[in-house]
Order: sequence, then C-alpha cells, then structure tokens
Amino acid sequence: MLDLDKAVFDLRNGSINLKDILAQSSNLTHLDQFKLVLSDQYYRISQGLPCDANHYIGMVPWIAKSPGYAIELIVWQLSPELKNANLAILHEELTRQLELIGSEYKAQLDQAMQEWRFALPDDDELDRLASDFETRREQGEAPRIELWLLLVPPAHRGKFLMRLIDIEAFQLGRQNASIDWPSYRIRFPEYDVELDRAEKKLGKDSVGDQSNRCIREIFETASSVISTKIYEPAISEGVLFRGRFQIEREIGRGSFGKVLLALDQTI
Repeated sequence: MLDLDKAVFDLRNGSINLKDILAQSSNLTHLDQFKLVLSDQYYRISQGLPCDANHYIGMVPWIAKSPGYAIELIVWQLSPELKNANLAILHEELTRQLELIGSEYKAQLDQAMQEWRFALPDDDELDRLASDFETRREQGEAPRIELWLLLVPPAHRGKFLMRLIDIEAFQLGRQNASIDWPSYRIRFPEYDVELDRAEKKLGKDSVGDQSNRCIREIFETASSVISTKIYEPAISEGVLFRGRFQIEREIGRGSFGKVLLALDQTI
C-alpha cells in the first residue's frame, strides 16, 4: 500500500517518478492523485524544469473534467514568470493557457469550466487553499493573494480575498506590523466593497486576529514541506479561525492538541 506522505515528500525532492507512482496506485482518490501531481510540479518549478499543465492532464485525464484542479496547475506553472503581475494580467494569461489545453481534452474542459464559473464554492477546497496560503507564510514564503484568487470561481473571489487578508493580518501582527490598506486598494481596485468591509472589520491599524491559530495542524499539501506545527497562543472566545470559524470555547485536549467548539460563519 502506498505511503502517501512519503510519496509526496519524495516527489517534492525529485527522488521518485510520478508516472511510476501513479501506475502503482490506481486506487487513490482524485485528491490524493492531485497531491502527487502538485508535488511533482513543485519539484520541477524549483529546478527550473518544464511543468506544463498539458503534460499532467495527459497523465491524469480526469483533471480535464475538474477545472479547479486544471487552473491550479496552470497558475503554479505561470507563477515563476508572472510573480509580480497584477490580477488582470494573470487572468488574461490564465485564459490564454486554458485555450492551449490539448484538443482531446478541450471539449470536456470547456464544458466543465462553464459549470465551475457559476458553481457554489466547495468549502473543503477553500479550506485547503487557505491552509496552503497560510502554511507558505508560516514557512517564510511570500505567497501572493493574486495567484490564490485565480483558484476560486470569479463570483466568490471577493469573499475569499477577505479571508486571505485576515490570514495576512494575523501574520503581520506577529511581526508587529500593520495592514497596508492603500496597497490593497491599488492591487485590488475591483474589490472596493470587500476591502471596505475588511477594513471596517479589522480596523485601519489592526494587526489581525492573533489568538485564532491554536490547533495543531498537519499540513500535507503539495505546496508545503510535510511537517507538523504546533501553535499555542491564548484562546479567546469570538475570534475567527482562517477567517471562517468563530471559536466558541475549548472543549478538551488530547494527544493531537486542543479540541475547540466553533461555528462555521459561512453557513
């Protein structure tokens, strides 16, 4: 049986072959297969090697029916060369790259894209993306919100922007820094309403919610080194976790850390 954690780690370090792993593990879920694909792509990007989305869709054809995953592959493919581009330029290049998807997958991807643009966001998928964004910041990287916004349907980017700003605000607070609201407004002029709401919620000089990262988390996404991190700030009632869950109280502790009662603010 495949040790998924080890396979992800080995792929990220280039010590095993993705095609061989996929051939040996046909019973993996789509999400687990995608973790392996992202791990291989991460290694290739880090080495300056080609990491074309077409290549991966050819190896894992079901991705052509899952535009969220196809878009994620393309976004990371573009990230090294367009790391300083604004959201509009990134969106244009993403659209162009989607047009280059191989003809044998084009029809099913086009149909899936139409559905994706108007679909309700998958909460688990949004949590995964938010966790990935936060993990990268925890590890000293500087992930750009613009790239993450491309990973969710356009109609839901404003709400997701507020969530990512909350994460940035928390981490800025740990560095005794505050939010640069004018910079956000220059970067995201199309989201004035959401920025007004976020600024009102956090305050002009807010450093974010510093007591809401109190759960031990095992990050297994392909965009971070596999590790276990423990955060033990004080718990206070009413704070938000990842911009979504309102912490009510601690209800217990165990070998994996604290157990919290929280309300999902998106329901």
